[in-house]
Amino acid sequence: MPSGERPRAIVLDTSAVLAGMLDVPLEPTPCMTTLVLNEVRAKASRSTVDVGLGTLHRVSVMDPPPAAVEEVRKKAAELGEALRLSEADMSILALGAELRRTRGSPVEIFSDDYSLENTASHMGLSFRSLSSRGITHVMEWRYFCRGCRREYRNVPRGGICEICGSEIRRRPTSKKAHARTQQPPE
Repeated sequence: MPSGERPRAIVLDTSAVLAGMLDVPLEPTPCMTTLVLNEVRAKASRSTVDVGLGTLHRVSVMDPPPAAVEEVRKKAAELGEALRLSEADMSILALGAELRRTRGSPVEIFSDDYSLENTASHMGLSFRSLSSRGITHVMEWRYFCRGCRREYRNVPRGGICEICGSEIRRRPTSKKAHARTQQPPE
């Protein structure tokens, strides 16, 4: 790394931990949030968690400030991703944004979650897919009622239309090629 260039920060989401990223030596030491740790404990088998938690010396557990989480929540709502992101996902995105802001270094989020990758891309955070191809397009979504076709900016409680009681769905309103997939101009 050239002198003066700050090392990247690595942030792991639940899928990265479950894929065994704690068993791989990463430099610099990766970070995850308490919510991710709790999600891993809930989703993994006892033996997987024990093995993963035995390598916790290779990860830094830290949490972003509430204001950073609230910014992510607003961005996710703008993009139509709010229902697809767990609280752990939002904490990861907030931690990534906070590390970039406070350390001034690039951040890379390790994840296989398409909604997390889409939101990260809109926030200017890089990501690395582990076992999936990763997103090829960045999207913005709009919610609509499946029955009466009413459009919603924010999904009503329970994901049910206030008018007709049908299920709320989403559809893309904006689709752009992700920077990794764009071809250079000829």
